[in-house]
Amino acid sequence: MMKSTQQQLTVFVHDWIFHIGGAESVFFDLIKKYTQHDAEEKIYTLFSDKEEIEVDGYTYDIITALPRWLNSLFV
Repeated sequence: MMKSTQQQLTVFVHDWIFHIGGAESVFFDLIKKYTQHDAEEKIYTLFSDKEEIEVDGYTYDIITALPRWLNSLFV
């Protein structure tokens, strides 16, 4: 029996992340609940003023759909 060497990827998606308010708090609670620290995990969003964010002691990369230079139009 062969053991798989592929790493699991967990993706979290949010509309935007720049102010930490109620929706972001709920989003972070979901990340805490469904995170698997043995997998690669990323946050995808339309735009953000951050490149990474720390949730519950773990750092997550933030991947934006728009180029970073466009973020200044929204933030």
